[in-house]
Amino acid sequence: IHLSRGRTRLSPKTLTAIVRAPKLRTVLVHIEGPTIISNDRLIAPIELDHAPATISVHIESQEHISAETELTSVAITQSSTQLANIDTIRLATQLLRGTKHHIDINADLANLIVHTEDGQQVILAAVATVINAGNVPREPAANGAEWLKAAAGLETQFNVKQFKARYGATELHAEGTVTIQGTGTLEGTVKTRVTKLNAFLGDLQQRQLLTPKKAKAASTLLGLFDNGDGVSADLRLKGGEFFWGPLKLGRQTPLF
Repeated sequence: IHLSRGRTRLSPKTLTAIVRAPKLRTVLVHIEGPTIISNDRLIAPIELDHAPATISVHIESQEHISAETELTSVAITQSSTQLANIDTIRLATQLLRGTKHHIDINADLANLIVHTEDGQQVILAAVATVINAGNVPREPAANGAEWLKAAAGLETQFNVKQFKARYGATELHAEGTVTIQGTGTLEGTVKTRVTKLNAFLGDLQQRQLLTPKKAKAASTLLGLFDNGDGVSADLRLKGGEFFWGPLKLGRQTPLF
């Protein structure tokens, strides 16, 4: 499958497309892994090993297209290096075409394991997110960075309607609106709520991502925002920096 005017290629082991009668606007695409993703800008192709899956594409009209799928037993590798494993991905998307394109994304992931460069693992037991974006780029892009740069030029707004993740004993809830600046950094405010904050800070210490001194300061300051069901604080992204409540977390890494 060639995307982005042929610059990105998806190569599943097998692919079968079926048009259902009498509703000829519904297409069922059955794929078997592994699926190889190739792009000239990638250092090496990315391989997705997964169980057989079916993608349902519904063409309501020329302006309204939706799709949904479920992938299981997903392993993502690049040059034989393991990047991530996911037990289950459920994904539903909807594209509304017009003078300004609009997209809705609804995703649920179970047991996401990210393998870090230092050989450790970050395990998210469950992730659920609902995002919509208005005025998204109409033209295809060679890769994600190029698409995000186009979105910055259009001042595309990404509305996080719901985000929930479970990490060990900690739960994170978030919602807010973010835009991408021409510098590649993010701008916006996201309201967050974190339960079992000290367990999360303790894990960051164990991974040597946070010093005991900074962890204690974070626990003290953010404890002021604990309303009984967790710490509620705004994540603010501005001027290439990001802050969580009273804490300055550092500078953002540009997306492109």
